[in-house]
Amino acid sequence: MPVYNIEISHPDNNFIITPVVDKIITLEDTNASLPYGSSSGSWGMSGKMFTERAGTPIGADIVYFSRYEDTFYHLKANFPVERVKELARRAYANSDDESCYKGKEYVDVLEEEAKCNNYRKMSDLVFGFAPKGVVVVWLRFGIQQIEIGQFQAEVIKDDKEYEEKLFSTISQTREDIYNKRFLADASPDLWLSYRQKYTWEPIATSTHKDFHFLGFITNKYYNGKREKVLFSWLKGSNMRERAVPRELTFYFTTSKGEQFEGRVFFDFDQMSEAFKKAGPNAKIEFKIASDNSDYEIFLNGEPLEVKSKRLFKNDMIFKDSYK
Repeated sequence: MPVYNIEISHPDNNFIITPVVDKIITLEDTNASLPYGSSSGSWGMSGKMFTERAGTPIGADIVYFSRYEDTFYHLKANFPVERVKELARRAYANSDDESCYKGKEYVDVLEEEAKCNNYRKMSDLVFGFAPKGVVVVWLRFGIQQIEIGQFQAEVIKDDKEYEEKLFSTISQTREDIYNKRFLADASPDLWLSYRQKYTWEPIATSTHKDFHFLGFITNKYYNGKREKVLFSWLKGSNMRERAVPRELTFYFTTSKGEQFEGRVFFDFDQMSEAFKKAGPNAKIEFKIASDNSDYEIFLNGEPLEVKSKRLFKNDMIFKDSYK
């Protein structure tokens, strides 16, 4: 039976919601619920840890108060059961430097190699609450974070029962919250647009004769997904359907003691337009200078503008690092 932390996140601190009644529905009918308190953090990551829950999550029944909309919502969500059961059986590669690592992206949790630190089982069930009752849910496996669905909560019109329940436990009145937090134009459109996907892959190249690519690590996407791609299990093309990247991090080495990390930050609107123009099967190329001093970025051979980029030495150990 999986054991995990539950997080409740929001787009930013202007969009706080507070659960009033909640239940996580599990395959094993365990007693699972949301953590105490309101949402926090950023989209797809609350930044808080609470008491772990147990049981394969297959749905949620939640009543919550959207402080900035002065509205109570009811979320009755059925997760894709077979998909969740499949993911709950997986452990994703976290590193590749131990002897028990088998060169796979993920393994079955019952396999022997899943019992070492290279592979992480399901560690978190994450909720993201956006305006107008839009809710997105992810599963996290250490670094890896995978969306399992978008769901729609319904407005509760007769909310007196929940108003009394909530405001008997907090010091603020409903009027206080309305005066401080109400946002008349709150819209989920931005976070819905984050879910748009394009078929593309990142690659790194260099003319240095001893260049050795190690992988793309801790990649973050605007839709809340997080991904690790280790070179030791990557065979051939890494072309996949992905959302717009928020941050990509790559590693390479040219000799012992000469190992580097590159980090790139992207603008959502800019990259969305670039992907639309690029069409299917696009390639983002990080072309590294032969002296390892800098790199250029291209999308299908055309220079690509980004928010910022960095390159610095790194001493992380990988299976394919120079010994």
